[in-house]
Amino acid sequence: MGFGVTGRKLAFRNFYEYTKGYYLENTDAWLAGYSSTDRPYYLRPDIETFTYFSSLNYTFNNKRFSNNASIWQLERQMRFAGTFVAGLGYIYNAFSADSSIIPTASVDSFSRSNNNFFSLNSLGVNLGYMCNFAITRSKKFFITLAIIPGFSRQWGD
Repeated sequence: MGFGVTGRKLAFRNFYEYTKGYYLENTDAWLAGYSSTDRPYYLRPDIETFTYFSSLNYTFNNKRFSNNASIWQLERQMRFAGTFVAGLGYIYNAFSADSSIIPTASVDSFSRSNNNFFSLNSLGVNLGYMCNFAITRSKKFFITLAIIPGFSRQWGD
């Protein structure tokens, strides 16, 4: 579930996701000797994941560039316009289970394989450029290009 707000200067996105219960699709590749006639996949109904994401971006050329035109088609981009964009982003991921998240048959392949909880935080900044190209005379069709690289710092448990 999430929400966002897109204005002339600022664009904000926010969502969270919760999932409980997983299965290992390629069970044969990871768990040699796994055999079950009633279940073709290794099931883990106890594994839970939680993700939270948030981003905030600022559009510098907000008088000529329309972010609403490119995302929602609520405005029209009448001619070519470009802008530099700067922003912040944050992500939090958490994984938990009743027992080790990694199956015991794969313990040798992963460090800290006996964990039943771990989390990851990521805080980043980005700077890039976006542009809209109006491609027809009616100004109803355009192409948006964006290159917005960034750096982030990650930490976790």
